[in-house]
Amino acid sequence: MQNVHAGAGTALVLERPARPGLRGALTDLLRIGAGTRVLAQLTITLFVPLPPVATLATHSAITALTWNSAGYCSSQLLRHPLTRRRLATLVGALEQARLPLAAVQPLAGQLGPALFRIVQARRRQTACASPPPRSCTC
Repeated sequence: MQNVHAGAGTALVLERPARPGLRGALTDLLRIGAGTRVLAQLTITLFVPLPPVATLATHSAITALTWNSAGYCSSQLLRHPLTRRRLATLVGALEQARLPLAAVQPLAGQLGPALFRIVQARRRQTACASPPPRSCTC
């Protein structure tokens, strides 16, 4: 058996080299998510609705119990040149994607209160226009 640097269990999926192509990129992305336990945290967030404080506590505990950045970074998948190129491309795309969002942010800040006022006005109009409720005479 080969020497496993990333830990045991799900981290073993990080000990295979990166695969070329789009299908390989998607497979590698899932392997990284499973191997670094990000998918487990995402699943908890999506399927177990918790209050914000409980969510923060849960994620903090999972992160503290499974943290092994030195092991992850020394794994075969994350050391592979193809993975490093993909991650650099992803970082560049995320940097470019934030520019349009930064331009829209001031508009969104003004839009929120305006929408709230419109919704409140509509509620008042429908409350005034609807007939009063009848009392039940059973």
